[in-house]
Amino acid sequence: MNPVGLPARARVHPLPTEVSQPAPGGSIFQDMRLIPTCRARSPFPFRKYAFYMFMVLLSALLPTSTFADTFVRINQLGYKPADPKVAVVMSDQPVQIPRFQLRDRSGDVVFEGELSEDQGAWLAFDHHYLADFSAYRHPGGYRLIAGNAESHPFPISTLVYEGLPDSLLAFFHVQRCGDAEARYHGPCHLQDACCVVKPDGRRVNKAHDVTGGWHDAGDYTKFVLTASHAVYFMLLTRHYMPGAFGDHNGNGINDLLDEAHIGLDWLMKMHPSKDRLFAQVQDKTDHGVGWRLPENDTLADERPVFELPSRAIAGSSVAAMALGAMVLRDEDPAYADRLLQHAERLWHLAIGQTLPKASIGPDSMYFDAEDADNLALAAVELYHATGAEDYHDEAVKRLDALEPAYWPSWGDVTGLAHARFSAIHKPSREKTEQSLAYFAEIAEGNPFGYPLTVFPWGSTSVQLTIAALGILLSEEVETIQEVPPVVYRQRDFVLGENPHGVVFIGGFGEEHVRYPHHQIAHLTGQPLPGVLVAGYASRDQFEALGIAMAGEDRFATFQTEKVVYYDNRNDYLTNEPTVAGNAIALFVYTWFSLH
Repeated sequence: MNPVGLPARARVHPLPTEVSQPAPGGSIFQDMRLIPTCRARSPFPFRKYAFYMFMVLLSALLPTSTFADTFVRINQLGYKPADPKVAVVMSDQPVQIPRFQLRDRSGDVVFEGELSEDQGAWLAFDHHYLADFSAYRHPGGYRLIAGNAESHPFPISTLVYEGLPDSLLAFFHVQRCGDAEARYHGPCHLQDACCVVKPDGRRVNKAHDVTGGWHDAGDYTKFVLTASHAVYFMLLTRHYMPGAFGDHNGNGINDLLDEAHIGLDWLMKMHPSKDRLFAQVQDKTDHGVGWRLPENDTLADERPVFELPSRAIAGSSVAAMALGAMVLRDEDPAYADRLLQHAERLWHLAIGQTLPKASIGPDSMYFDAEDADNLALAAVELYHATGAEDYHDEAVKRLDALEPAYWPSWGDVTGLAHARFSAIHKPSREKTEQSLAYFAEIAEGNPFGYPLTVFPWGSTSVQLTIAALGILLSEEVETIQEVPPVVYRQRDFVLGENPHGVVFIGGFGEEHVRYPHHQIAHLTGQPLPGVLVAGYASRDQFEALGIAMAGEDRFATFQTEKVVYYDNRNDYLTNEPTVAGNAIALFVYTWFSLH
């Protein structure tokens, strides 16, 4: 299942092996480039030499970009009529004809515009231009043409994101662990957990019921930190978009809440008593036994739970459960009460003197070194859930001590804490605006609107969290009517407007992820629904991991010495999905589907 083939070259028309007449909308001069390679040879040398002289003169007269490698990058899922619409044209040579066209399915030109000034070099190409067609709002199917390059097809429609949220949510059905009617695999890991590993490394051979939850990624480990983050974004989606999702299985419960219950039930199991908190199930041992389906896991009877609590982990779990108590208060009061009881008990454990600020865990796969942001978010959500002044004061005190967010991720929820309190606390609103301005300034410095100065593991998740901050601010502050442009650029980058021209969500767009690092998908041969992969990462980090890959790289043209992305099932750095990343995408794209 490894990818094979050459990089797809985006051109107006495929070049023919023989030339008779111009392809519709093409140029005879473009097609004539292949004539010298034809086998038929002229019996008259004069004709051959005259032709070569003609081609030399022609190449001097034609624009440089006619023979350049030029590509158009666009949001392949498309745009709503009133959306900002910006494509990127990238080339290895300067473009001399600074115009672009929008053509409909019949090939008719429906819109023309001027390319921006050359934005300069970025990653693999030396020249980049922006094609802004925001003014064109008519529904239909289109391609954007610039010189000898054309984009993938895309629509303009009010329904462009219909189906994407459901698919993103369906990914969690594949990730389900235990006996929860998972997709593509049977019941698994029904003995979680065989024993408890204490902070000092002692192993206590006493089983604990921590079945359920989700496998974190393409492997079969489970983490409180990332499960909390995933649940939190699911519940944010429900809170701000209560009309989203239906009840496809007919059990009378909204599908989104069905899935949130999987995560919430497991988080409560991982807090077995008021003064105990488990951190994860299984460790890197999972990675050393080869690829297998979860129901065939040879380690099924040897999966310990690690009692390695920290204030950081506790804070994230409190935030998720408190938000759940608020969101579910009217629909299921008894369940909401249980969640709130767990959240408040765990809060008091977290702010006491017994837990360390951070715990590295048995393998450091998810290491959160700071706790101030997690506890601030916990106080914010406890206040929203209870209205208690004590939690309000705790939130204000902790938020005032935090700077604006300059790195939003599962490991730093500062931005979420500020954004969620921005309607109540003016300094938090100002700090959220400062964060967005910071990312916007970086994004304006490159043609694709990439908002970071580095390329970390999980870059797509960081990008979409930045988008989420803009969405949250607009939802919380009534006077903000529109999300900032940096939000749209992250939305579009993940959906194909990136140097590789790949949609980082499987199953959507013409050129999308096909070979994610995921055991269940590979072994069953089933395409993962709505799977968001990690995205670009630095080459140094990739090479340091020593990942061995087979098969040709269909994106070889676009790899650089600085940054890489490989659509290869062996690549767990750039091409692995996670539950936290998918939940962030769920929030962002559900919002765009409704707004």
